[in-house]
Amino acid sequence: AGGDKSSNRTITVRTLGKAPTGMPKFKGSFAEIRSLLIEWSAPDLWDRNGIITHYIIEWGETGNLTTLNYSVPNPTFNTTDDQRYTFRGLKPNTEYTFNIAAVNINGTGPLVLNGMNATLEEVPGPVRNLMKTASTDNNVAISWNPPEPSDGYTSVTYTINHGVLNTT
Repeated sequence: AGGDKSSNRTITVRTLGKAPTGMPKFKGSFAEIRSLLIEWSAPDLWDRNGIITHYIIEWGETGNLTTLNYSVPNPTFNTTDDQRYTFRGLKPNTEYTFNIAAVNINGTGPLVLNGMNATLEEVPGPVRNLMKTASTDNNVAISWNPPEPSDGYTSVTYTINHGVLNTT
């Protein structure tokens, strides 16, 4: 009834590659009062294991991290351009942590832990209630209240300039 119906079929099997085995190279950061710019470059070519399509950035105030996906514009196998991202709307005088991992179609590589970066201190506001409290021919006494309190700065230094006002 049935004969041997063997046929030759070709089956192609493709194994998956590996996720990046190298870490991005953290290049630095630039701080302002309410923003931080971070810069990094891709892992070494031999550690990419394919085209880096995007990066995962864990960031936030130390101890309270969130995740951001940063897409690489026009990714190619040889993309070595420095990458950068600016975080805006941050708190002044605050430490933030940024960890970066490269991602290809096979998965996520190891995180580079770049440590903490701090935004700059805010400039204090003006003194309040500046008044002349006493004066003589050679002396003037003044008093004031400090600027409104803020978490954006840690100390205030006062500089008093004096001179003669010409009223003619």
